[in-house]
Amino acid sequence: MLRQWGFFGVRPVVAIRLAAWRRRWRMYVADAWSRGVPNTSIPGSTRGMLNVLLALTALYFFAGWFRGPVDQSSPGLQVAVWREDAQRIQVMDLEEYLRGVVAAEMPAGFHIEALKAQAVAARTYAIYTMNNRPNVPGRPGAVLSTDHRIDQAWVSEDALRRQWGFLEFYWRWRRICSAVDETRGLIMTYAGRPILAVFHSDSGGVTEDSENYWSQRVPYLRSVKDPVQANSPYRDVRHVVSQADLLAKVKSVQSVPAVTATSAGTAATNRSKTIEIVERYPSGRVKIVRVGDKYVTGRDLRELLQLRSVWFDVFESGSEVHFIQQGNGHGVGMSQYGADAYARHGADFKSILKHYYTGVEITAWY
Repeated sequence: MLRQWGFFGVRPVVAIRLAAWRRRWRMYVADAWSRGVPNTSIPGSTRGMLNVLLALTALYFFAGWFRGPVDQSSPGLQVAVWREDAQRIQVMDLEEYLRGVVAAEMPAGFHIEALKAQAVAARTYAIYTMNNRPNVPGRPGAVLSTDHRIDQAWVSEDALRRQWGFLEFYWRWRRICSAVDETRGLIMTYAGRPILAVFHSDSGGVTEDSENYWSQRVPYLRSVKDPVQANSPYRDVRHVVSQADLLAKVKSVQSVPAVTATSAGTAATNRSKTIEIVERYPSGRVKIVRVGDKYVTGRDLRELLQLRSVWFDVFESGSEVHFIQQGNGHGVGMSQYGADAYARHGADFKSILKHYYTGVEITAWY
């Protein structure tokens, strides 16, 4: 088979044909009207050099595509980040840090507008945290942490190469870089100040008011419905625990005052002698649950049993207790699966953010 390099719209043109069944390369002089006349041959040593040159040329043209968009602007905000994986502080550009956050927090295959929304939320969270906390608890000199229990999750570029593999890495990384670079410097503000831009995996269909999961009411963290049904793996997820284990574990949880179902305005529908949902929030999430003779919060029970969310139904079967869960995470702020579904129905990142964060503005912070 012959392969030819060259453009034949202008004459004369020099083209190179590779005869696959021969051991040498031959150079031909060709034009738009001829098939080529042998001119000279290339020895094996030169052929090796040509192979190297071709490889280097390919790398030159495609390396930029593989690595993703390159930021040509002046150096940005430098931040000291505590790397939990390496147990050390690393100073890096905030935008570089955000690439690792977006990669760790949201699937790279999500719609690009959802990834942009995630980038803005992550940037906003970082700016808010640095403005309101002098350093990472127990890590003097670090302003942000990669420990997801303290700040946002983060993953290094090298770790992603190992995790995704050579081919998967480049297209996924390019999408993440694009999402961060195309929203550079943008954050969400409320009354002119950066917001606490919390987010979660899947709301189950309705997000939660901040005071119903934490103690403080935040004006921009209001319960909203997902505008589009998310294609999420976190719907009707079953968690099973034995009655004996449930009763034993709940002993360590602090009780709350007993509340009747009537006072909550919603009747408890899953009564059993071991466990009963006593009160729900308007979103459907569990506020108070009775386990044995103890009343505990839905959040405490979620953390105790490592449930995916506090939105669940419960029933007993023999000696087992079955929890049917909706969503994944605390439910406050942006739903990532909801954002992806909304984007796939035509919403841009600004519309997504303004839906999940009530009354915010998208502001160029730098």
